[in-house]
Order: sequence, then C-alpha cells, then structure tokens
Amino acid sequence: MATLQIDSLSCAYKGKPVLNCVQAEFSSGRLTAILGRNGAGKTTLIRCIAGLHDYCGKVRLTDKEKVLDRSHIAYLPQLEKITSSLTAFETILLGLTKQLTWKVSQEQLQKVSDVIRELKLEALADTPVKSLSGGQKQLVFLAQAFVSEPKILLLDEPTSALDIRHQLVVMDTVAKYCKEKDAIALFVIHDLMLAS
Repeated sequence: MATLQIDSLSCAYKGKPVLNCVQAEFSSGRLTAILGRNGAGKTTLIRCIAGLHDYCGKVRLTDKEKVLDRSHIAYLPQLEKITSSLTAFETILLGLTKQLTWKVSQEQLQKVSDVIRELKLEALADTPVKSLSGGQKQLVFLAQAFVSEPKILLLDEPTSALDIRHQLVVMDTVAKYCKEKDAIALFVIHDLMLAS
C-alpha cells in the first residue's frame, strides 16, 4: 500500500508565508479533493509535493515500506496555451517514452489506446494538440499522466475547462485508477458541487 506523508511543511512565496506547518497523510486507493479559497496555497502544496517549490519540512512517499523518489509522481498543472503540433495520440505516448522514436513497442501502443478509450478520446487521437479546446487538452494531458502509471497523481484543477459530463468522466476515471493501481490522487478543485 502506498502512503504519502507530509510533516511540518512550510513555505513562502516572495517572502510571504503561504503554508505553515502542514501535517497530512494520504493512503493509496483514494482520490482526495483539496478545497480552499483563492490564494489559500492549494497549488503551492501540490507543487511542493512534486518538488517544484522550495519548502521546509518533509514529504515522504512509501510503497510497502519502501521509500520512493519523485519519479513516481505525475503532476498535471493548470494548462497554459499549448501550441504543440503533435497529435493527441503522440502526446499521450510521450508519457511512456519521453521522446518519440520509431522504436515504440506494441505493448506501449496498446496501453495508449486503452487510456484513450477509457477517457473517450478516440475521435481526437489524430488531432494536433494545438487544435484542441482547453478541455480537450486537459483530457489529453491527464491521459499522458495515466499511461506512466504513477503512484501519486497531482491534479491542479484538471476539470476547470470541462463540461459537467466530462468532469464526471475524469473524476470516475481517476478514482478507478487509484483503486486499480493502488495509487494516490490529490485533486485541486474549485467546483464545490463535485466535491460534495
């Protein structure tokens, strides 16, 4: 069973304290929503866990008592404007290969196809990412995170550009992923209706 432990985590941004002595523990198999007002430090918290922000304190990821490094974490930030000419399929495949080469296994291709089907992205597979809507891009990058099979998914408002139907698809898919892969998901969300 994977566990994420946060012990006395504090950090500041431009000299201003943002988080002070945060204590938390998360166990695998569950999706946890992180709620709070704007500026409360939700994004800062998951950026600290991902190792993208300096902090004091400890963040420890273990699986069956073995300490894991941050290569087992997938972080999906709030997406900026993306102008990639890669197709949705190729972008998702990068979650497995890190670089596109002609040496891609049939198993890798099948894994990408399975995730595309799970998130109902078949119609977008051959479309360049730069041509997709904001919500479609969010789904593609969520699929990219899934194929690498991380122990921790850190998702910063991944449903913010999605309609209610696709929000529910994402929430259900993440929850299913956590149970099947014995993983942990922390989900920054502002839509209180979905969090209830």
